[in-house]
Amino acid sequence: MNELLDQSYDLLRQAQESLEAKDKGSAVSLLEMAVRRALTALEKANGVRNFGMSLEHRIAYFTDDQQLINIGRVIEDLFNPILYPVGFDQGTEEPRVSFGQAQMALEYARRVIDFVRERLNKENIED
Repeated sequence: MNELLDQSYDLLRQAQESLEAKDKGSAVSLLEMAVRRALTALEKANGVRNFGMSLEHRIAYFTDDQQLINIGRVIEDLFNPILYPVGFDQGTEEPRVSFGQAQMALEYARRVIDFVRERLNKENIED
């Protein structure tokens, strides 16, 4: 299997463990990283450069499945990093994620990563 995809599944496992330990923030952060790595694996295998693009746009490059594309938007919305407003030396309040949202993000991340795995297998692409 692809090394980046392997890392994605490892991050997915770590996110599951974080969620079980009631650390919702870490779980969502790990899930976002897992999805980004999986998409990077698919992009790299196809010679695509989408650096800096949203998850939504990166997924849309490979499918027109609106449900899967919206999953990217939801994951990115949940992982809303602390912002540093102009003129302030510290961030705004950290966003709150409910346990249900974190569980949903876990399932959504799994769907995106499985999509990437299926796509790589279908194209028979390796590292």
